[in-house]
Amino acid sequence: MLSYSPSVRGGGHFAELDDALRKSAARGVDVRLLCSDWCQKRYEMPYLKKLVALANLDVKLSTIPEWSGAYISFSRVEHCKMMIIDDSLSWIGSSNWKRDYFYDSRNIAVVIRNTRINTMLSQIFLKSWDGPYSWKVDPKREYKPKYFGEKN
Repeated sequence: MLSYSPSVRGGGHFAELDDALRKSAARGVDVRLLCSDWCQKRYEMPYLKKLVALANLDVKLSTIPEWSGAYISFSRVEHCKMMIIDDSLSWIGSSNWKRDYFYDSRNIAVVIRNTRINTMLSQIFLKSWDGPYSWKVDPKREYKPKYFGEKN
């Protein structure tokens, strides 16, 4: 996905999704979260670092190299918004995983119950997860935002 954060703009905490990920990992579910390197912001990285400390929960960031012709804004970035739940159930949506996208924006999502489609979605995910552009989040590393000139 492009971004993930349980922090809420203006203060507060969006616990529902973060708690669900944590509870799933605690039950022994293999939870893998692949986010864009745009998540290297001061209000996103602390949460991702906390998630990697949990058993059964891995987090990677993806850095897709710029096009050789020039920088193109809002492109060359991991931007899928999907969750593969099991062999036959998945969710695909247009929301980044932040509270305002789920509650304050017009977005759409579909729940798919189809083993063949889930197999394809898993292959798409694993291609990025295992690919040369993804790397594990290190809880000891200091991250700096990649885009938009944001200061850490």
